[in-house]
Amino acid sequence: MADSPKLGFAPLAAPAGGVLLVFAEEGVRFGAKTRGILGSAAALVARAAKTEKFTGKSGSALDIVAPAGLKATRLIVIGTGKADDRKPQDFVKLGGAAQGRIPASAAEATVLLEFADGALKADAAADVALGASLRAYSFDRYKTKRKEGDEGPSKVRTTLAVADVARRARHGAASRP
Repeated sequence: MADSPKLGFAPLAAPAGGVLLVFAEEGVRFGAKTRGILGSAAALVARAAKTEKFTGKSGSALDIVAPAGLKATRLIVIGTGKADDRKPQDFVKLGGAAQGRIPASAAEATVLLEFADGALKADAAADVALGASLRAYSFDRYKTKRKEGDEGPSKVRTTLAVADVARRARHGAASRP
């Protein structure tokens, strides 16, 4: 793929800017690192969740533009449902859901790969990366040509923030061509 998405792994830390995506289990529960990164914005998330009736149900999302207390331009909370109901294929779907929620105007996005019970294991992180990669793909060969001066959608650089970067990157590279 010549125009493949730009995906990478980084340590589980607050981004310097761009879009921040986090996962919340039912009851709007976050992992310990995610709560620390959100800091004072956690109160904003709780208030927005109550207003929008967001509970963390699987497939739901909460979008907060210009969140106070964060350097990110946008905060997107994606519901994962109950931990007991989670299946291995759900990680691919979550990766796709996260990539699909990133606005076309964004240049960079960071996805914190942590649930309420802790950081994702290497195989689950690789599955999230697979889902994000599949969702980012676009076949434009037969679409109408753009006029001169019209810019196409920019390719967003997506960073998957994990607890152990070296292990996740090795595992992801070994299991995905």
